[in-house]
Formats: sequence, C-alpha cells, structure tokens
Amino acid sequence: MKFSEKCTTTAATTITETTEAADLKLNVYNVGNDFVIILTGGEKHVGAVALGQVDKDSKRSFGSVLTSAGHKEDEIALFGAKLFSKYTKRNVVFICGIHVDEITHEQISEIDEKARSLICDAVKEVIKKNIENDTNIRLI
Repeated sequence: MKFSEKCTTTAATTITETTEAADLKLNVYNVGNDFVIILTGGEKHVGAVALGQVDKDSKRSFGSVLTSAGHKEDEIALFGAKLFSKYTKRNVVFICGIHVDEITHEQISEIDEKARSLICDAVKEVIKKNIENDTNIRLI
C-alpha cells in the first residue's frame, strides 16, 4: 500500500471562499473525538500548525503554535485552533498554509479577513452537524 493511500480520508466539513488573490479551502476532519482542520490557499503547504484545547476547570481556551521559518500563518492557525476548541470543547490541530507570489498588503488583509470568516462559518457548521447528530458539542 502506498503512503498516500494510507492517509486518504474524507473531510467531514469543507468550506471554500474566494478572494482576489487566492481561493481558500477549509477542511475539517474528525479524529476520534478531536478535530484536525486544514486551511489552504494559493500554493498549498504547511506554514503553521496550532493546537487548541480548553481547560476543563477554568473553561478557558488556550493554544500553542509552531511556524515554518519565514511564514506568517501563525496568527490564523492559532485563531482557528482556539476558536474551534472553545466552542467544541475538543482538542484541535489546525494546519494553515496560504501562499501567493507578489501579494499586496490589500490582498493580505482580504485573505486574513476571509480566512477568519471562513473559520467562524466552519465552527458554526460543525456545531450544527453535531447537534443534529446529538453529540456532546453545545454552544456556550
């Protein structure tokens, strides 16, 4: 069996958004009770990886992030990981890779805004699906 065959799985939720510079795609995968989320745009790669968790005692969401050298996706990855974990009460790994050659400051701002909106929409979709399936995810 090839490596790619072992790693192929279908996303439980996929949401897309178009910007002037790149098409953004967010995939949510169920991994047991937890989530792995991948947000890509332009040239696909791994720019940053964040882990989000909720402290059971304080109910606060927290996270940590690793960033590839020279990449700037860390803020989006951390935002996504913390938001998903806050509202789902699950462990979340959020992988982000967005690259566009010769991007302008305006395009960066648009991608940042649309990526955050996409993440919020995905959280709502995951919560809706899980409430419909009667799992333990509830809005706080």
